[in-house]
Amino acid sequence: MNFFQSDGDGGTVMRDVIGFATPLGPLGTVAELLVLRRYMPALIRVRNRPLGRAVS
Repeated sequence: MNFFQSDGDGGTVMRDVIGFATPLGPLGTVAELLVLRRYMPALIRVRNRPLGRAVS
C-alpha cells in the first residue's frame, strides 16, 4: 500500500507498506530472518528510484 502525507513544508511524503509471509514453516522463518528482512526494503528502494527522479 502507498500512503501519502504532507511533509509540512509544501511537499508530500510517500510511504510504502508491504506485508509478506514465507511458506515452509520453520524453514521459511529462517529464510525470512536471514534474507528477506534485508532484501525487501532494498527492493522497495530500487523500485522507488525512478519515481524519485520523476518528481525531482
